[in-house]
Amino acid sequence: IPVHFSPDSNVLWKTVIPTGHSSPVIWNNRIFLTANESTNKKGLITLSIDRENGKILWRQVIQAEKKVRFHPMNGPASSTPAADDKHVYVYFGTYGLLCYDHAGSKVWHRKIDTPKSKYGMATSPILYEDKVILVLDGDGGSSRLLAVNRDTGETAWEQPRSLFKAGWSTPMLWRHGDTEELVVLGSKRLTSYNPSTGEEIWWAGGFSHETVGVPITGDGLLFAGAAALGGRGDDKV
Repeated sequence: IPVHFSPDSNVLWKTVIPTGHSSPVIWNNRIFLTANESTNKKGLITLSIDRENGKILWRQVIQAEKKVRFHPMNGPASSTPAADDKHVYVYFGTYGLLCYDHAGSKVWHRKIDTPKSKYGMATSPILYEDKVILVLDGDGGSSRLLAVNRDTGETAWEQPRSLFKAGWSTPMLWRHGDTEELVVLGSKRLTSYNPSTGEEIWWAGGFSHETVGVPITGDGLLFAGAAALGGRGDDKV
C-alpha cells in the first residue's frame, strides 16, 4: 500500500464526478455514489462506477419536486447509498427513497415526507435482513424510524420518535451478546430498537440537542459522542 499520494503519483485512475457530499459504497467491482447538478441542485444523480478503471457505467438523474433550505455546506446529495447483491438504495430527502438494480434500472420509488430541518438532510439508509431502514428525525414532532421491504419499498414497520428534534446521524447495527440491536443517536438520547419490529429496547441520556455522528463498537462496547456547547477538552489526552 503506498504511503504517499499526490494528484500525479500512486493514482490508478481519476474520474470527474458532479457535486455531492455522500460517501462511495463498494459492491464487488461497482462503486455507487450520489451527486447533484450544481446549477440548481434539483437534479439528483446516482452513479455507478467501474472499480477497476473509474469508468462511469451508468448515471440516473431524477428531478426534485421542490427546493428545500440547506446549510451552505450541505446539499441534496449528502446521504450515502446502501447496496446489496441485487440493488442500490439511495435517499434524496425531498424526493424520497429510490431503489435501482445494478444495471441502473429503477425498481421502486418510495415517496417520504421530508423531516423539517434548518440544515437539510444527511442521514443514510442501512440494510438489515429484508429491510431498508431510515431514521427521519425532524423538528415539529415529525421524527420517526422507517423500515421498508428491500424488494418492494412497502412499509415493514414504523416507529414514532416524537421526543426527538432534527438530527443527522445514521442508525447502526450492534450485536449485544446474542441480541442484534438497531442503535440511533438523536437529540439528547441514544436509543436502541429491535431491528425486526422497531420496538424500543433501551435508551441513555446526556447528549446534546443536535447530533450528527454515528456510534461505533469495539470489544463488545458501544461508543457514542456528541458536541457539548461551552465544553472544554483536555489537551493532554
